[in-house]
Amino acid sequence: MEGAAKGVPMICVPLFADQNRNSLMLQRRGMAIKLEKSQITKENIVKNIKEIISNEKYRKNAKLLSKMIAAKPTKADERVVKYAEFAAQFGDTGTLQIEGRHQSFIVLYSLDVITFLVTVVALIIAVLIWAVKKVLNFLKQKLLFSDKKKRN
Repeated sequence: MEGAAKGVPMICVPLFADQNRNSLMLQRRGMAIKLEKSQITKENIVKNIKEIISNEKYRKNAKLLSKMIAAKPTKADERVVKYAEFAAQFGDTGTLQIEGRHQSFIVLYSLDVITFLVTVVALIIAVLIWAVKKVLNFLKQKLLFSDKKKRN
């Protein structure tokens, strides 16, 4: 985002969090080339650097986006001051409250889902134990039967 604000064409290699979304946005705006980390090779890096440097489109689009960011109707620090003044004047209007505050303890901590999963795992374990016991009893009966045959 800093590169976009400064008007610098970029080669983006997203690794985590919102980097993938941001790099796709910059690529759509024509000011960046997105390179997956699995595609990083010497040849790819050299090719993309040459493309960024030689294609004027990237620099022009980067400068345009930088101007757009600089010309926003309200700056971030102005918005913070406005919201703080609004909160001081009108108090808690409920708009800044999260919906999770209305959830029950069971839903909030996903106890319903955890209970279901524990029940399913317990049933699977019970069925496996039952099946192993049946197989062992079958094998035991077979061994006893073959042992009786040998004695006779």
